[in-house]
Amino acid sequence: MPKILRHDVDLLKAVAIMAVVLYHFFDLTNASMLTSVSLFSGGYVGVDIFLVISGYLITSGICYKLTKSDFSFKDFYIRRFQRIVPPLAVMMIVVAAIGYFLVFPEIYKELGLEIKKCLTLLGNYRFSKDGGYFSLDSSGKLLLHTWYLCITFQFYIVWPLVIVLFNKLFGTNNLKYSVLVLFIISLIYPFYSSKNGYLLTEFRLWELLAGATLCLFLSNLSRVVSKITSASLLQLSSFLVVIVSVFLVPLYSVNSWTPYVSLLTVIATLLVLALNTNNSILKLSYFECIGKSSYSIYLWHWPLIIFALRLDLSISLSNLLVLLLVLTFVSFVSYRYVEKVRFNFKFALLLFVLAYLSGLGITKTDGSNYLKKYMVKELSMMVNESLELPKEYQPSIFMQKNNVHVMHYGLQTETPHIFFIGDSHNEHYNYYLENINKVPVYSMVSEATIGYGNHFANNKVKSIIGLKERQTFYDLYKKMLNKLKPGDKVVLANRWDLYYTEYLLDNNLRNKDYNFPNYVKILVEDITEQIALHPELEFYIVGEGILVSNQVVACLKIDLKDSFLKNLLNTDKCKSTKNHFDDKVNSLNDTFKELTKKYKNLHFIERNKPLELSNGFYRTYSDKGIPLFFDEAHFSSEGGVLVGKYLMDEIEKE
Repeated sequence: MPKILRHDVDLLKAVAIMAVVLYHFFDLTNASMLTSVSLFSGGYVGVDIFLVISGYLITSGICYKLTKSDFSFKDFYIRRFQRIVPPLAVMMIVVAAIGYFLVFPEIYKELGLEIKKCLTLLGNYRFSKDGGYFSLDSSGKLLLHTWYLCITFQFYIVWPLVIVLFNKLFGTNNLKYSVLVLFIISLIYPFYSSKNGYLLTEFRLWELLAGATLCLFLSNLSRVVSKITSASLLQLSSFLVVIVSVFLVPLYSVNSWTPYVSLLTVIATLLVLALNTNNSILKLSYFECIGKSSYSIYLWHWPLIIFALRLDLSISLSNLLVLLLVLTFVSFVSYRYVEKVRFNFKFALLLFVLAYLSGLGITKTDGSNYLKKYMVKELSMMVNESLELPKEYQPSIFMQKNNVHVMHYGLQTETPHIFFIGDSHNEHYNYYLENINKVPVYSMVSEATIGYGNHFANNKVKSIIGLKERQTFYDLYKKMLNKLKPGDKVVLANRWDLYYTEYLLDNNLRNKDYNFPNYVKILVEDITEQIALHPELEFYIVGEGILVSNQVVACLKIDLKDSFLKNLLNTDKCKSTKNHFDDKVNSLNDTFKELTKKYKNLHFIERNKPLELSNGFYRTYSDKGIPLFFDEAHFSSEGGVLVGKYLMDEIEKE
């Protein structure tokens, strides 16, 4: 393809990369509870712009070579390899080296797997199984952003074969029509599928083919465009629509991505490309520079933001400027000295092999890195191994269904009169209930599950878990209530805000504050369903717990007093913490307290009480100096013991 300067392409790339970087930055800082900015929550459509441009440019290059009878598969694949692999491989090697010192072993092991999957072009499918950007904590995936690269790599491998085949079967004149038909077919599955395929190639192919189809029909469109006297103004208007579409996404999207979310952005991008003329007014040198280096910026921005957060980035103007300068410098070096150099194939292949071997080495050593020897042993898992108990205290299964068990803890020769039930926020008391508490109790844990009433038990959406798990929870809950005796006590312990997402998805609602009160109303209806049906039983709601930032958890997990990193990874900041989720926690707890006035057999336990210090701060270490938190929302075994004992004391004194 002849070298033609396309200002519109570079400007579109600049908008795309800025949208993506801002989206990722605030997605990560919001998750870390450092910010609560939603202005750029639609920035992920920047990827849609890249996909359209990729389909357009790659088709243009292939077709130009075909018209000159100069197309070679070998040359095409080698050029793509030389263009794409060196910057990617260098980034992976450097991230692996930095990650060896800065990230926890489990995250480092994940990095090794990500490197291997990305280099074998399957990374997007692996990430899709873990929820991608919409998972609970995407900061544990240092190469999550490479899902987009995997889709384009897959397209680059297959598309030349398709183009050449179609060209031979249908001829050059009919090539565009055959691609148009393929484009239309590619629209059917993603637009009519109920599956969330944000990271999946089959859901993104239509965007690549939209750009390819435009490229093939461009000669026909150019004749029309040449007759439009205001083509440049129309192109500028379309370009502005591309920008505006980024900010409109939150208005018409719900909590899961669908192709309809990207439609306006894709159409506007196609119009910008189609309306380009020699008199185009889309010429902004600075932004074009950003567009030209967008690949390097894309490669580096995600891991750099995660590393900055790992180094306890605080949101201040000076820190943001430093981060911006570091990203600019690293991206410039990558663009100028790696991306533009065009290394020969053998050297590019060597970089590929070195990157793959780094991933292989990380996984072979199970993520063992520098920080492993500085990890606090008490935080190796949320619930420590069971102690060696006398026979009469060894736990037994009282009831089970679909691999969910109701356990009998404590003295086995006596019938329990207390029944604990909940998700993982009940699980973190199990170590105490099984090994330390001697009072016989029943306990049922179903992680990430709620189903105390008809509403949530029958939610059809699959988020973390699905309908089967919710109904199992509900069925076992009702069966246990029917087996208990009058005066027996039922303790409901969940992370109550967690299922707000399920509620939104099941009702096709947006994640807006005005929807939360109705979620609380439905939650209350579910909880009180069985409370009203069983007035002979005493029910206890364990209130919403505090949430701590992942920066606090990070320093709780390590002891660096003997490490050179002690000045970089400051561990003093986690000696106490504020609650990072005040509004929803207070709203839910206040609602539960009000419920106790309505139902005489309902009691509320404020589980944050044993952690309270003063001035809104909470303790993060026990009196023995052991961390009380395992992650942002769960107690360590030590924390579970402290709060579990408090719960039992409150229950038994009633």
